[in-house]
Amino acid sequence: MDLSSKVDLPGIAGMVYDGKRDLIYFTTRTGTVERWSPTEQKFLSAVKLGGTLADLDITADGSYLLVAQSNTTAVTVSDVWWNDRYKDTIHRINLDTLKVQDLNFLVEGAERGVYDIAIAGSDTALVTTDFSGSGWNPLRWFDADANAFITQPVTTSQGGNVSIRHSSYLIPSENNRYTLILEADTSNAQMQLYDAQAGTIVSSGDLYAFNSSGFNNGSGDISEARGLAFNLGYVFDFKFSLAKNLGTQGYYSGEFSSTGNYLFAQRTSGEVVIMDTHSWMPVGIFAVDDTAEIKTGSLELMGKDGRYLVGQTATGFAVLDLSEKLKLDLAGNEQANFISGELAADTLSGGGGADTISGFGGDDQLFGDDGRDVLNGGGGDDILIGGTGGDALNGGAGIDVIRYDGPRSNYQIKVNGSQVIVTGPAGTGPDTLTGVELLQFDHQVVPVTPLKMLENGTLFDEAGYLGQYADVAAVVASGALGSGAEHYLRYGQYEGRSPFGLFNTSYYLEKNPDVAAAVKTGIIGAWQHFHQYGWREGRDPSALFDVSAYKQANPDVQAADMNPLFHYLANGMAEGRTTSVADLDYYGLY
Repeated sequence: MDLSSKVDLPGIAGMVYDGKRDLIYFTTRTGTVERWSPTEQKFLSAVKLGGTLADLDITADGSYLLVAQSNTTAVTVSDVWWNDRYKDTIHRINLDTLKVQDLNFLVEGAERGVYDIAIAGSDTALVTTDFSGSGWNPLRWFDADANAFITQPVTTSQGGNVSIRHSSYLIPSENNRYTLILEADTSNAQMQLYDAQAGTIVSSGDLYAFNSSGFNNGSGDISEARGLAFNLGYVFDFKFSLAKNLGTQGYYSGEFSSTGNYLFAQRTSGEVVIMDTHSWMPVGIFAVDDTAEIKTGSLELMGKDGRYLVGQTATGFAVLDLSEKLKLDLAGNEQANFISGELAADTLSGGGGADTISGFGGDDQLFGDDGRDVLNGGGGDDILIGGTGGDALNGGAGIDVIRYDGPRSNYQIKVNGSQVIVTGPAGTGPDTLTGVELLQFDHQVVPVTPLKMLENGTLFDEAGYLGQYADVAAVVASGALGSGAEHYLRYGQYEGRSPFGLFNTSYYLEKNPDVAAAVKTGIIGAWQHFHQYGWREGRDPSALFDVSAYKQANPDVQAADMNPLFHYLANGMAEGRTTSVADLDYYGLY
C-alpha cells in the first residue's frame, strides 16, 4: 500500500518521527505540535504549547518529545546589554500522557530563545540558542530523561567551554552517536562534529579549506553507517576531508538513505536524484510530480528502516513512501561490485565479478550472475539466484526463495545445522544457504527443511520460523518460550506470521480481506482458515502454489477431495508432481 501523501499544514518549523507510535510530529510557528499518522493518513489531536516553536527531537526510547521555544522572557533588563538576563524554555512532552513540562534556564547578555535541539546518544540533549544581533553562544547539553533539569556547557577535550555561532543547526546521525553542527551567519560555513561517546567536538571543518564559501542553511545530513556528511553540495568524511563535490552538478542539499548507500540529492529546481555513495553515480530519479513542490533543503528520512522521505511544501508537507517510490534496477560490471537495494522491490544483478549484493528491504530479485557472490536478501520476500560459481546466499527475514534451473533431480541438498549446501551440475555451486525457506526448481517448489505437524493441524517449519522472525528467536533463546512452535500457537497465528514457506500469511491475508478481518478479531488464524475452508474455495496459500492448477493437473487428488497443498507436501513432491505459480506479479519471476 502506497502511503505517500501531500498535506496542508502552514507554518512548519520542524519535524521528527516517533517509531514507537508510528507518528510524525510537526512544530508550527503558531505554537502547536501536530501529530500525523502516515498509516491512517490523518492528524491526531494537537498539543498546544503557545509561543513560536522552533525545532524538536524525540528521546531514544520514545518517552519524551523535546520542543524548542523561540520566545523568551525577560528576567533582568539593565542599562548595558551584557548584564541582561532572560529565561529560555524547552517544552518536554510525555508522549504516553501528552502532559507538558516546561524546562526553563537562564541566559545572559544578548542570548535569546532556543533555536535547535537534538538527542545525542541515548539521553543527552544538545541545545543551540538565538542571539539579539550576531554573536557566539554556548553549546549546551542536559539529561533529557532526568527529573532535575540542569543545562551545562559542552566542554572541549582541554576543558574549555564550546562556543558556536547563534542559530546553529543540529543534525543527528541515524543512531544518534554523531551530531553534525552547522554554524549560522558565517561565510565559511563552519561545521563541527559532536561524538556522543566522546562527549565533545571531535572534528571541525569549513568551506574556506576548499577555496569555497557559503552560509549554512540546515540542509545538510550525516550518515553514521557510511561515515559521511553532506552540506552545501560537498560530501565529507568525519574529519571533514573532501570525499566528493556534488555542487558542480547542481546538488546543494540532500538526505542519506538509512543504509547510507544512497544520497537523495536535491537540486534547487526540486529534482531529486538517487546517488550511489560508493560510485557517486546517479542510479534513479523521483518523478517530478512527487518532488517538484518540496522545498530545497527540507528533506528528512523517517519511518521504520527509513520508509518515508518527508519534505516541506509551500502549504504543508509531502510524504514519499519509499517502499513504493524507490524501486531500483541496478546491474554491475565484470569487476567485483557492491550493490545495495533499499525498501522497495528492487532488481539487482552482479555481473561477472565476485559481487556483494544486498536487497535490504522489499521483495527483491537478486542475481549473482558469474563469480563467487554474496547475496543478502534482507527484509521482504526475496528471490535469490546465485548463478555460476559457489555463492553464499542469505535470505534474511521474510519468505525467501532460491531459484535453480533444471529439475530437482539434478541437485544434491545437504542440511548442515543452520546452513544448507546445494550442489548442482558442473559450474553450479556448491552454494551455502542461510535464512532460506524454499528452493525453486523447474516446476517444483521444495521446502528447505522438513515440516512437522502441530497439535492444531498446522504444518510448521521451526528453523524457518525462527529465521524469519528475529524477535521470536530472541525470546526462544532467552528461555521465555520453549520453541517457535509454541510462539506460533500462542501468538503468531493471530499476529499474521507464516508457519512455513509455502503458506505465506501476508499474501493470504492481502488477497483475502474477508479472512484478514476475521483474523484481526481473533476468531480464526490464517492457516486455520485455509486448512478448513480456503483450499476448498480455491484460495491460494502463497504466490508459489496454485490450488486450482494442482487439482486440475492431478485428478486423483481432486477425486479424493484432498487439500492440494497437504497432498503435495506429503506425497506429490516426492512423486515429482509439479506446482504452478499462483501470482506471477508477486515475486515477478518463475
